[in-house]
Amino acid sequence: MSQYDLSAIPKPPGYGDDLRDKPNLYRRLHEQNWGHLDWPNVAQMIRHRYAMVTYLDEQVGRVVEALERTGQAANTLFIYTADHGDFSGSHGLFHLGVPAFDYVYRVPLVVRWPAGIERPGRRPDAFVSLLDIGPTILEAAGALPLEPVHGRSLLPFLRGETPSDWRQEFYGEFLGHESLYTQRQVRTRTHKYVWNAFDYDELYDLTIDPDEVVNRRDDPAYQDVRCDLIARLWRWALETGDVIMTEYPMNGNLPFGPGIVPGVVGRAWNARLA
Repeated sequence: MSQYDLSAIPKPPGYGDDLRDKPNLYRRLHEQNWGHLDWPNVAQMIRHRYAMVTYLDEQVGRVVEALERTGQAANTLFIYTADHGDFSGSHGLFHLGVPAFDYVYRVPLVVRWPAGIERPGRRPDAFVSLLDIGPTILEAAGALPLEPVHGRSLLPFLRGETPSDWRQEFYGEFLGHESLYTQRQVRTRTHKYVWNAFDYDELYDLTIDPDEVVNRRDDPAYQDVRCDLIARLWRWALETGDVIMTEYPMNGNLPFGPGIVPGVVGRAWNARLA
């Protein structure tokens, strides 16, 4: 940890967010857990996280070195990722939990496979999910795919290809703790909508606010964007058989019902309720 100068730790994006336009639970988490900390204490916590990440990097290096030493590196598909991120002081929060900011949902995904990757060093620009890891490993191993699954193999990206029908948005879900805090989100390249069953929703314009500080939920200028993203949520919930798909909870909380979805999905919803 001594390699990181405490005085040089930068304040994270969104650190000064007072959370007044966010769900009340976000503010409560901050006030009850970390609101009493001043910046030097927050910086010390971030410093510890930097040190932990450095330690993990060193352990990964040991594994790669062992593969190379034993002659297995070229034909080993090595995937480095994580189950979640950490707020690390952004928005005055730490650890993880209900808040749906990118700091927790976006995780590292590094793939190393000397014998299987075309033009190593590339960073494909696509929405990739942890659900894609399983199908990727199965295809690489020559095993039969599992059906049905929501993920897709990433091998085309390793070959330098981008499937024309690859997903154009990301969907996230949080089933809460027992009965509390049910949440869903849809994120495109430009906007994010978070449906909070327990409080008011969130809408962020990621093109001008990548740190998700200003909630545009009630901004009339974003009405069309809001409608589009809510329609996507309805469509995804029906197509995936989401456990929350009953006419009561989502109808009671989302600003618009499933009738906002045009075409076959909307008709399927109406048939489901018949």
